Amino acid sequence: MSFDRVAWIYDQLAGLVFGSQWGQVQQAPVGNLAGKSRVLIVGGGTGLLLDALRDVEKIVFLELSEKMITRSRNRGSHLQVDYVHADFFEWETSEKFDAIVMPFFLDCFGTEKLEWAILKTRTHLTENGELHVIDFQPASWWKNSLIRVMYLFFRLFSSLEGKALLKIDGAIQNTQFRQKSQTFFCDKWIFYSVYQPNRIT
Repeated sequence: MSFDRVAWIYDQLAGLVFGSQWGQVQQAPVGNLAGKSRVLIVGGGTGLLLDALRDVEKIVFLELSEKMITRSRNRGSHLQVDYVHADFFEWETSEKFDAIVMPFFLDCFGTEKLEWAILKTRTHLTENGELHVIDFQPASWWKNSLIRVMYLFFRLFSSLEGKALLKIDGAIQNTQFRQKSQTFFCDKWIFYSVYQPNRIT
């Protein structure tokens, strides 16, 4: 699965669907990330989030699409960003992060890989680290229909693994995380949630 074939037009396509809210959605975590020492962005796409980030000591930008990384390199020039071209499921590091951001990443997978991604995320967080997720949730019938069209499009042009939108928020809270805060966009079609790992007793 790679978004190389759609990298050049990704933001334009998103703009057609979400209009002026696209930038706002992508940059939703900015206020919550200020002051963090180490931030991991998984599947950061063209890097819109980097445009608005400030006061972050180090960012690791992990992306499977090399062309998405190329586009994102022109952003966030004031930040220390390590760009990593790798598959999140195969990538290994001993580094722990204060925050991990997953913008429209978890919707790419079926049930098994979704759970695997969440569990792997937990291993890369510090004790008080946070998981920041921006993604879709089931909404009105026409929005659900549009989601199905989007899945067909990305399965055709990027070999997307997922076939249908899962209940991502529920999956996260059922996998060793608790929700800290939640914000909605586009009439609750898109959510931005911050989670913290449940403490092991």
